[in-house]
Amino acid sequence: MLDQGAIRGFSKNLRAWLFVLALGSIGISTNFIVLRINFASGKAMTLYLYGQALNLLLTLIAAYMRFYLVFVNTDDSL
Repeated sequence: MLDQGAIRGFSKNLRAWLFVLALGSIGISTNFIVLRINFASGKAMTLYLYGQALNLLLTLIAAYMRFYLVFVNTDDSL
């Protein structure tokens, strides 16, 4: 009863406000001048692209292992 009743209703609003405050704090503490300098050099974009390429490669490897190595369908009647 407590999980579905009073505590859940109160904690839902509290979590929402704490989330808003956390994201607002990140935005307030952002130094846009330093960000502009870093983005102008192109290093941030290069790092982002390398990170996304690594993410894509790891995801493809995991999907290949999942669909072709681990859970191979051995039933030929389908």
